[in-house]
Amino acid sequence: MIDEVRTYPEVVKHLKNRQKHLLLGNGFSRSYDDGIFSYNALSEFISKLLTMICINYLRL
Repeated sequence: MIDEVRTYPEVVKHLKNRQKHLLLGNGFSRSYDDGIFSYNALSEFISKLLTMICINYLRL
């Protein structure tokens, strides 16, 4: 789960010159399947994905 929510200017500063993307939700996804589209589920998915990316990166 996310411990801290950053402001948009903080995120832009952190990303520096990297390309930025915006994910918007309108509720239809959560109506379809809240178990995978809730903010907590998405946060958990990203955390697991980043963990796997780090593990694979360290293997190089």
